[in-house]
Amino acid sequence: MNTTTLIIGAAVLLFGVYMTIMRYTRPQGLKKLEALKDLFGDKTGNLIHMLAYSIMPLMAGGIFLLAGVKGISLF
Repeated sequence: MNTTTLIIGAAVLLFGVYMTIMRYTRPQGLKKLEALKDLFGDKTGNLIHMLAYSIMPLMAGGIFLLAGVKGISLF
């Protein structure tokens, strides 16, 4: 078990969870979401933000946690 990888994985996973919750509870507080909506339109801006700030961190966090449990180090 690699604790550094586990800590990084947990932090990335929690960031993804936090951003997902923020998207649905207070989207007006996310400045990058508003900028992406202005730049690409509502639908595409929402999609880009969801992929970059919710889905990818959730996936990466899960992968890092699994790697940490298996003893694989990121560094």
